[in-house]
Amino acid sequence: MNKKLILIPDVHGREFWKDAAEFIGSDIPVVFLGDYLDPYPHEHIGNKKAIDNFKEILDTTKDKDNVTLLLGNHDCTYVWPEDGICECRTDYTNFSMIQRIFHDNLGRFKLGTEKEGFIISHAGIHQNWLDFVGIKKESILERQVDKIDHKIIENLGVVSWYRGGIDNYGSPVWADIREFHYYQGQNQICGHTQQYEKPLRVGDVVCLDCRACFYVDEEGDIRWLKDDKVVE
Repeated sequence: MNKKLILIPDVHGREFWKDAAEFIGSDIPVVFLGDYLDPYPHEHIGNKKAIDNFKEILDTTKDKDNVTLLLGNHDCTYVWPEDGICECRTDYTNFSMIQRIFHDNLGRFKLGTEKEGFIISHAGIHQNWLDFVGIKKESILERQVDKIDHKIIENLGVVSWYRGGIDNYGSPVWADIREFHYYQGQNQICGHTQQYEKPLRVGDVVCLDCRACFYVDEEGDIRWLKDDKVVE
């Protein structure tokens, strides 16, 4: 089955991304959805192992024009610590080293991209957040994060009550998939809201945070990479 786009959701130190390694450097776009570090304690992945895994991702994707690396909320902690975007499972022991890794590669990361008819970001781009900040979606898409306006950065920490915040919506690195029940707009793909068995589709947004790789076929359907099963 023809593959038009490869999607790799939240890594968090896991190595499932290697299932898609053969497509890195090919003519098929590959998008990592962010959150490369800060593993879950119950998965018994140490911080050192997560850092080594992140370095391997950066080495493997270096100078590969078909790869897009997105930032997640956990990544923003190390990139913009002064903005308090996320403080969840942060690796303070290795903070300086991780921050240096991100800053040395900052021009390689984006907050959002548009591929094969889908708007892709870490957590989903909600129109209410765009209106709150006073920007258009185009202000985020395809821009390297070292060229993102600070007006956007300082509002990436907006979190909805679904995630313990005080707003009805979250930023593109914090939005919860449940926030999109009444959202109508261009089809979106995101991660961030962990699903345990299968992806979750809410409105026009699909959350793929399932510890597995996916792809978009020639018909525009999203499928599991390992078995070609369609995401319902």
